[in-house]
Amino acid sequence: MLTNVVLKDQEPKGNKTPQTLKATVSSAEATSSRKVTVKIKGGQDIRVISGSVVLKDMFGKTIKKLSNKEVDKLFGKGLKLGDIHGTFEFAKVIEYQAKVISPKVKSLTDIKQLPDTGPGLILLLVAATVPAGVFIKRLKTKI
Repeated sequence: MLTNVVLKDQEPKGNKTPQTLKATVSSAEATSSRKVTVKIKGGQDIRVISGSVVLKDMFGKTIKKLSNKEVDKLFGKGLKLGDIHGTFEFAKVIEYQAKVISPKVKSLTDIKQLPDTGPGLILLLVAATVPAGVFIKRLKTKI
């Protein structure tokens, strides 16, 4: 049996990337830690989904949904689980979901249309010279 079991985890949050997070379980008899690295794209933000933190048994059955106070302890100084018998069927797992939020894109609400001034000056000059030249050539051939 393990006595005075405490579980502590680092909360994934903010936009720092990569984030190396460490989870630790400790008792009067032993301590163990594991690290995980989370990578997000620049400008994105990651946070734990409120209400998603649960305590499960090793078979995936939810034992308890953690309250906000318990979640704060888990990601703070540690959540006390008490005594846990040393056999497999008494093992526990903390599970939570996190979401990545992309930055908001500013909308273009003040799009103004420029006034329609007709064809550009260059286009008018080119269009005016071609028909005039063709017209003069036709006039010379008739005379």
